[in-house]
Amino acid sequence: MPIIAQDSNKVPRFLLTTHDGELIMEHIDSTFKYVQVSDDTSGQLATIWDPAAGESLHLSSMFFYASGAGTVEVYDNASGTTIMMFEFTAKGTNFMSFGSDIVLAADRVLGVKWTSGAGTRTLDVTAFGHEH
Repeated sequence: MPIIAQDSNKVPRFLLTTHDGELIMEHIDSTFKYVQVSDDTSGQLATIWDPAAGESLHLSSMFFYASGAGTVEVYDNASGTTIMMFEFTAKGTNFMSFGSDIVLAADRVLGVKWTSGAGTRTLDVTAFGHEH
């Protein structure tokens, strides 16, 4: 018979195991962070998620809405490493679900750079994940 136990970790985490301790399933509750970035073609940087001291970010998915054409660059701004880059050719949305979490090292910040294709445009970003 399976056993459900709550991990004592700060992150709400539940483990489903057998009596022998074999892991059957793990569930970790996630949260989200939101930021809106406005740019006039010069490129604008913004922090999406700044984890608590000593914590690492486990990113599970992201949602983007652009009010017009432009380029999106998501990066680990503590080290300047580009995680992904893509373009909107017009107003639109983009949802990305990662099969397994993208994990940033402890104390690393998730950032975004939005460069409008023409005129002033906004980018709304919602990141889903948890700190651990």
